[in-house]
Amino acid sequence: MRTASRVGVAVVVGVGVVAASCTRGTAPAPAPTRPTAALPTCQPEFRPPSAFGARSTFTVREPDHVGERVAYLDARGRRLVFASGVTGEFGEGEPVAGTLSVTTGQRARLLGRGSTWFLVWSGSPPCVTRAVIGNGLGQAGFVRVLQRSGVVAPTS
Repeated sequence: MRTASRVGVAVVVGVGVVAASCTRGTAPAPAPTRPTAALPTCQPEFRPPSAFGARSTFTVREPDHVGERVAYLDARGRRLVFASGVTGEFGEGEPVAGTLSVTTGQRARLLGRGSTWFLVWSGSPPCVTRAVIGNGLGQAGFVRVLQRSGVVAPTS
């Protein structure tokens, strides 16, 4: 009988805990969020050559800023994406093909293979994450587009 009594008490206590957690008005109100307009927007510092037309802009609200990713496409179907302040990994799992100097003074990692390439570097806060992604370009073509865009200095 003692075991049955203990089980009964455990069930009653468990039901009471669940019921108490379902009551309304006991949780504190969520902290107010700052409006997006009050946050700085991280716009990409560079634009691709004129052959690439803007296709879409995607914004990401971060705690202290708004990140921005702008996609461009050319007549041959080559795609470039310029990202600034978007938290996350760019080129994760891709092989490192080298480093390049960005014209703003930072060193950037060149990652990729085949026709997909990433140039990733760190900017200044709050827009720390910077990247350019290229699809439909070989490595040499991607670097040439980066040079024409003013992202990296032309090689001599």
